[in-house]
Amino acid sequence: MVAIGSNVANVPSPNPPTAPTYCVIDDVVRYTQLLAPSEAADEGELTQTHWNNIIIDMEGEVDRVTGSSWRARRVELEYHDRNTRIDEENWVMFQLRHFPAKTLSAASGDALEVRQGNAWENWLDGSKTEGVAGHYWLEEDHGFLRIRRTFFWSDQARVRIKYRYGFSAVPQEIREATALLAGAAIKRPTLLGTMGRGGEADKVSVASQVEAWERRAYTILASYQGPGVGY
Repeated sequence: MVAIGSNVANVPSPNPPTAPTYCVIDDVVRYTQLLAPSEAADEGELTQTHWNNIIIDMEGEVDRVTGSSWRARRVELEYHDRNTRIDEENWVMFQLRHFPAKTLSAASGDALEVRQGNAWENWLDGSKTEGVAGHYWLEEDHGFLRIRRTFFWSDQARVRIKYRYGFSAVPQEIREATALLAGAAIKRPTLLGTMGRGGEADKVSVASQVEAWERRAYTILASYQGPGVGY
């Protein structure tokens, strides 16, 4: 049973990424001054493939912290109950957990269902109209879903939605934040390695670098957080 207000799935669309989107290896090198990797993997060093996989992982961290994305993503199922508000025009307004949302389209695999009694009513089957004069409308940029207040509210989930979201362009600051997080993830094993060899000065130096990169990255990401999103 799915808890009210939870996501069943939140996945890249259409498939999990196999290549970085937010930054590339050269960006990590530029922002951190780390030595670029090679595919030779001399003496056990991380390869370009390893670096790219770390960047992809950090893209997921960026999405988690901001509640947004700069690549196409899909929420497979999101529930909303009466813990919402009524706007000045008497719409029931829900804040989707991710933004910017794409225009709802059943043909694209989206779904919007409103609970009526013991059944879920499909609002994307053509029986309902979207728009400021219709039954519902979606403010895509900020992820606000508005529905006409025509149904009875209870403590149970009343709306469930499947939607797509994500920006189409990566801003420079997101590129920098991703590169810094990736650099920190690449450098951290060096910190762990110095701890058992008595290299206290090296350990402090590496720790300071990693902390500085992460602090700068999360400061950037804080300015991109959506409503109700936190670390």
